[in-house]
Amino acid sequence: MYKVAGHFASYCPNRTEPIDQMDTSNSSTPLDLTVDDPLHWVRFLSITIFNNKFYRWARIFTLIFQIVNLITDIYFFVMVFEAAYLYRYLAVFLSQISAVLFGIGLLWSEKLFKCLDKEFWSMLWSIDTATIKTKRKIQTDFKYITATVVVNTLLGVGAGFMLIPTRTEQMYQLALVLFRNYFPTYHYILDFFYFLLFPITSYMIINVANMIAYYVYLGKSQIHLGLDVISHMSVDYNDYDEDTLLHSAEYQRVIKRRMAFIVIRHNELLRISRIATNLASQLLPWFVIGGIVMFLSALSNWYLVEVNIGYWLYVKNFCWLSTSTLTGALLVHCGQEIEDLTGAMFSVVNDVPWTSFNTSNKRTMLTILTVAQIPVKLQFTETVSLNYQLGIRMLRNVYSFAALFASVKSTN
Repeated sequence: MYKVAGHFASYCPNRTEPIDQMDTSNSSTPLDLTVDDPLHWVRFLSITIFNNKFYRWARIFTLIFQIVNLITDIYFFVMVFEAAYLYRYLAVFLSQISAVLFGIGLLWSEKLFKCLDKEFWSMLWSIDTATIKTKRKIQTDFKYITATVVVNTLLGVGAGFMLIPTRTEQMYQLALVLFRNYFPTYHYILDFFYFLLFPITSYMIINVANMIAYYVYLGKSQIHLGLDVISHMSVDYNDYDEDTLLHSAEYQRVIKRRMAFIVIRHNELLRISRIATNLASQLLPWFVIGGIVMFLSALSNWYLVEVNIGYWLYVKNFCWLSTSTLTGALLVHCGQEIEDLTGAMFSVVNDVPWTSFNTSNKRTMLTILTVAQIPVKLQFTETVSLNYQLGIRMLRNVYSFAALFASVKSTN
């Protein structure tokens, strides 16, 4: 069972309609995440590892190492090398900028992630309280997102290891060149730490999408449960005519209690949404800019760096392209899913037959209808949200830059 706080409704697992058993107590029971979390594999691969202190120190070490590399690169480009060297090391230079942006973004939003996790689990409603149809739909969603996150993690970590430069490619890694020229005695040790940056950074990038998917699909299950209650507002009273229900004090009390429950649940959803929006406003700009710079790095590597490593080049390109596409698609899909589902709440509420409600309940229903018109969005500015529209916009920008690099290559 999930932990519960405040009001909740329970359903008979063998029925397709809910039974009106709303608990108005504020009691809660201890929750064991290792037992009760239906997305325990997603949580382990994203939240549990993210909160691990050893992984946190690894991220901090990686960030410091990359910042030092970046500052060193800038110094040599400005003070030592000619302009032609920037052209040669551009791909690696851009990748370091994107990695630093990702690392800073994660450290910047750590506290908000912990706050979101705590608040989320304080208001979860068990999927066992759903009707059979809704429960199966939620369980199917959980299976799909678990498989997607597992595949995304394996591809991401695998791509990190495969992106470790081969001997032929090391000449395009400025840090490795400097290690050999200035620290010839210790360059093997420095090389080892430098190579570790690739899988750690790769996992760090894809893990953000995994964490967002975890919270979005838990939130999505809660919205499904809320819509379940709304669509069965008049259950157990469907056999009565409207006039009888309109003058039934018992029916009006039941409807009032059910609508109060819906309002409370929607307020809880909005409270979580505000925390998530605050998190998105701090985290997503770093990752959107970092993602654009990362694609520029990949494009510059594709068009400007010429190495002969045979079929291994195609394997490496396939790995980073697959995990980048899956990570980006997962982020955009999660944002669009939560927006579409909360946007559908209005039509569900509007379909409720509320002509049998008394004046007080009709006013409450109008309030619910008004609130339901506002969908929940993962926004990081007032006008920009994480959805398909943003994904299409970014794809256009990537295509424009790809055309630019292709033009530069053909000119040279």
